[in-house]
Amino acid sequence: MRGKCNWWWEGMVLSLSVFLWACGGWSPPSRGGDEIDLVVRELVGPLGEQVGEEQVSWLGFRESDGKSSPTTELLDEQLISALLRTGVRLATPDRSQLKWEGEELVPPRLWQEAETERVLAGRVEVADGWAYLRLFLIDAEEGLLLGTVRRRLEESQLRELAARKTGSEEGGEEEAELAVDLHLLVLRDEAGMMHPVAVEEGVMLESGDRLQVRFKVATDCQVYAFLYSSKGERRDLFGSQLVYSGRWQYGPGRDGWVTLGEVDQVHTLYFLAGRRLSDEREELWERMGELIEEGRVDRFSGVELLDGALVEFLQRRAEENVQIAASRGSEGVVDGEVEEFILEDGTALKSRAEILSGSPLLIRAVSFGVQ
Repeated sequence: MRGKCNWWWEGMVLSLSVFLWACGGWSPPSRGGDEIDLVVRELVGPLGEQVGEEQVSWLGFRESDGKSSPTTELLDEQLISALLRTGVRLATPDRSQLKWEGEELVPPRLWQEAETERVLAGRVEVADGWAYLRLFLIDAEEGLLLGTVRRRLEESQLRELAARKTGSEEGGEEEAELAVDLHLLVLRDEAGMMHPVAVEEGVMLESGDRLQVRFKVATDCQVYAFLYSSKGERRDLFGSQLVYSGRWQYGPGRDGWVTLGEVDQVHTLYFLAGRRLSDEREELWERMGELIEEGRVDRFSGVELLDGALVEFLQRRAEENVQIAASRGSEGVVDGEVEEFILEDGTALKSRAEILSGSPLLIRAVSFGVQ
């Protein structure tokens, strides 16, 4: 057993939590299920910086009655992922053995028995249609509250996502195909006026053109999009993250665009959607770089080898024994509806969606040159 038996712990935590709650520091309410990911990262940020390189035990989220639920399990997965991305050295005890009776914020014996000097624990409390998430960082030796962060989410959407995830694990939604409405937008400045330019396989764009991807998924999934140049340079358009169905997403941001610069270059835009996408891609970048260095990929020549490297990489990591393929040109693409987007400067831009579908992974590849 670690630390002191501080019987005043529960009262101290409650008092400090109420004090900090009253003194502000509360983030603006998050609207929409697609904000869960962001809110969890916001929870992790300040405490992740405080932990630094020191190992910390994660005790998990609990409801206000001290019990776990599909909601807390969903938040646990999201929080662990966010912690690992910040570089925190995480210890994850078997939470099924961490009995959490009653309404104690963090039962003393849990942090007293921790194998690390610091522990993290979370709490979900519901009021007026909101789910309030609280994260505590505790010194396990002294029984001191080192920090607390709070955010809130709409309760109904959080519960709905948790129920949907539970249904998927039981086989209810797992069989559903992925479907994406994808728009590849390019704007060109002509005499001070911005005009849309069609993007298709092999098109030549101009230096100074601006590019953006907009998309909407029909099934909750992870999405990653990036540009890869014929010089072996990569630029992420949409960082690998979980997105939720029915909401428009933008890369690199709603008001963000990638300006195409260096001429005589060919860029391949890769768009990936899957139920799970690994963040560990160093092996892929090394293989794609080798193809460039060996001269096997030169401008448009050999871009299919880049596709092959990506497919092979993903195939080895697929949890299911299925064939994965990259879609180029019109292959695997259906024309969708024309959407009108209003840009930040008020410009109305019309674009016809590419409809992609399949399971368990979608890959769209489009190569274009810059002159």
